[in-house]
This record gives sequence, structure tokens and C-alpha cells, in this order.
Amino acid sequence: MSGKRERILWVDAARCLAILCVVLCHATERIYSFDVDFMAGISTLSNVFAFLCFSVGRLGVPLFLFISGYLLMGREYDTKDCFRFWKRNLLPLLVTTEIWIVLYNIFCAWYYDTPFSVAELLSNMLLFENVNLSHFWYMPMILSVYLFLPLLSNTLQMFDKKVWNVLLGASFVYLCVVPLLNVWLGATTGESLSSSVNFQFLGGYYGLYLILGSYVRRGDFDRVKTWVLWIVGILSFSAVVGIQLLAFHYNYKYKVWYNSAFLMIGALCLFLIVSRFHRFPFLNGIQSLSRHSFAIYLIHAPVRLLVAKCTDIDSVALARPVKVALLFVISLFISWAAGALLSRIPKIGGVLTLERANR
Repeated sequence: MSGKRERILWVDAARCLAILCVVLCHATERIYSFDVDFMAGISTLSNVFAFLCFSVGRLGVPLFLFISGYLLMGREYDTKDCFRFWKRNLLPLLVTTEIWIVLYNIFCAWYYDTPFSVAELLSNMLLFENVNLSHFWYMPMILSVYLFLPLLSNTLQMFDKKVWNVLLGASFVYLCVVPLLNVWLGATTGESLSSSVNFQFLGGYYGLYLILGSYVRRGDFDRVKTWVLWIVGILSFSAVVGIQLLAFHYNYKYKVWYNSAFLMIGALCLFLIVSRFHRFPFLNGIQSLSRHSFAIYLIHAPVRLLVAKCTDIDSVALARPVKVALLFVISLFISWAAGALLSRIPKIGGVLTLERANR
């Protein structure tokens, strides 16, 4: 989300793929509850389908973060650049977030039939607690990332790649490998590893995604063959799905999060593969989805709730995979259309959707 730049078609494709993944993730979560008892009561094939769709969905946020790192972290920021970045990128994002917090609070009070709480609204607006919608956690996270991004970008430029490889290697082990070990320990022994080492000054594992995106921009992975990316990506993604299935087999609830080493590796391989495409089918649709991706992200959660309620989707006599597909498609196209319409509102359309950032 930055100012005007030359359009990069594969970045549009990556952004399009990212928003499709996010909508699929939340549609899958709506149909499958992912608790131990529920998953034990459905067939093995349905379990595999659920975790497959959910894991594909989890690729969305990493792709968005890779894109931010690729576009925004390839240079040094002086004092003027830093304030310009905050003004052009952080401030509009904050204003849009605050507007949607008000809209979300009104929607939740109506949808859940609860009294409108000014105290809760203020707490949400001050970012002390999240709005009661599954996607909103991303907004405080990306605001924090944008606040410190110029500093992180400058630090990245100051030191040789060898220095950063050491830092990233240590961060990757503690932030992304240890959580996987804890899944195994939790499933088999009920124990877990804990560490007092703190990598938050790098932005935690979200910062790793940004830095890896900047590595892609710098060409650090150019020598890796595409066939190697396919193999590593497929194996990593298979591990993501398999670990979740194995955890539930041991009656241990585990839904992959963005601190998974295998998810990070698989998403990076996917990002690199997309970056090597030069032609894309349905280019107009890809560019439209890319342009409206942030609006779709903001709109799709309330739309998903309304679609599920209006269709009484829990009671419809359809197989759960069909329900996932229907909820995904209907939510996507309604959110896409709504985002396009909102962006056309004179003066305030750009504020509501931040479409300018994706042009």
C-alpha cells in the first residue's frame, strides 16, 4: 500500500491469490468447527478436505506480507521519507481502520442482537481489544508493521546479507521451528517448550515474512530452480496439512498459524513461483481482484455471516465441501461487488477501501 508505482502484473496475481486464500480460509472455518469432537465425528476424507482448504487459506496473509516486503523494503528511508511513508501509507490505513471499527461495532450490535457499547467501541478504536470478527486481528498487526517498517528497511540495508542470514536463522528456529516441536510435544506428552528469547524488535514472525519479501526483491532466490521450488513447496504444504491431521489423530487441537516453519517455506515457494510467471489468463479479473483486495478483506467477514444466516447454511442438506464452495463463491463475489461500488463513491470511496493503494 504505497504511492504510485509501475504496475507489476505478477504482484497483482499474488495479491489476487492472497485474497482468494483468505476468503477460502474463513469460509472453511465457518463450516468446520475444528474442535476435536467435531473432527472425530466426520469421515477421514472430510477431515483431509477441511485441513486442505484451511491450509490453502492460511497462505493468504503470508502472501500479503511478502508483497509488502517486496514493494516497501527495498530502499533506505531518511527522516523526510519516513514521515512521508507514515503520511501516505500508515495514516490512511489508520483512518480506514477506525472508520471500519465503527461500522463493525454497529453491525455486530445488530447481528448478535446486543446493546451497542460505547466503551467497547472506544476500546476497539484505541486498539486495546479486537472487534468481534475473525479477520480484524490483521489490522492492528499491519498498522504496527507499517509504523516500524522504515526502521526495519534501513537496518536491512545497513548490514551485509551474511549478518542478516544469521539473525534470520536464529529467529526462524525460535519463532517458527519451536512452535512445531510444541505441537508434537503437546500431542504426545502434554508438555511444551518455552523460551525467554525475544525477537519482537524484528517484528516477530510477521517481520520475517517482510524481510523474506525484500530478499525476493533483491534477487537472493533467483538461482533456485523453479522445479526445486515446486518440490519444496509441495512437500512443505503437505507437512502443514499432515501435522494438523496427525495432531487431531492424537486428540490435540492444532490449527496452523503463521509461526509454522512449513507454512512460511511453502508460502515463500508459492510467492517465488508466481513471480516467475510472465503471462496470466483472465488478466482483467486478476487486476480487478487485486485492486479491490483490501476492500474485499474488510467486507467479506460481515458478508460471510449474513450469507450463512440468510441461507441457513447449517441446515441445508448438502455435503460440507459443497457448503464451503458455495459460501466461498457467494461471499467473494458479493464482497468484490460491494468493494467496487464503495470505491466509486465520490471523495469517501478511496478512504473506505484504500483502493488507491492497490492501483
